Amino acid sequence: MKTHQAILLLIFLLGNNLETQSQPIVSKPEVGKPMKAFTFNNVRNYKKSQVCLEDFKGKWLFLEMWTATCRACIAAFPKSQKFQDEFSGRIEFFLVGLNTVRHNKGIEKVYDNAVKNTQFRIPTAFDSLVFTAWDVSAVPTIFIVDPQGTLRFITNGYDLTAEKIRDLIKGKEVSFLPMYDDEEHAKYNVVQPLGGDNVISCSALSHWKEEEISSGYG
Repeated sequence: MKTHQAILLLIFLLGNNLETQSQPIVSKPEVGKPMKAFTFNNVRNYKKSQVCLEDFKGKWLFLEMWTATCRACIAAFPKSQKFQDEFSGRIEFFLVGLNTVRHNKGIEKVYDNAVKNTQFRIPTAFDSLVFTAWDVSAVPTIFIVDPQGTLRFITNGYDLTAEKIRDLIKGKEVSFLPMYDDEEHAKYNVVQPLGGDNVISCSALSHWKEEEISSGYG
């Protein structure tokens, strides 16, 4: 092989390798299996500024994925706080906010306003990469992890009640609404909106849920 051909081949191989490395690795958590390990930095409103999955062992963990534009997510903050207060020491609610500047600018301020204007004390981290890594395509999404670190449910949380949390703690059988029905729900991808980056605005239709019609914190 001639020298210039070898150089071209090397450039081609390196280019393909870099392109592969730039693609996000989707490793979606699976119900019934150990929850994917995570580490969140710059945690707000918590006793530690960095947390990982091991920090929550021994408690039921409710990881709430949310965005600044999700009114249903923000409207559920007081509900999560109520559960946290009622079952203190046995459960832990933890928010994970999508903070991509392009699609979700200002989420930190939304959270700070919620803390300032109410008795809200649920901690949060802001991590956009985990939304992609865990294939979170709609919000609210709640990952419910048992005290041993096994993922038990992925739900939207609309039917989350104190009674169900109590049954979880007691080891009773509990069921939750699925995240969405693939045959009926029009997915809105929170990481990559419909139409890509060059669309000024777009809409997605799905079944109406009364819980989603509520005001949030500005």
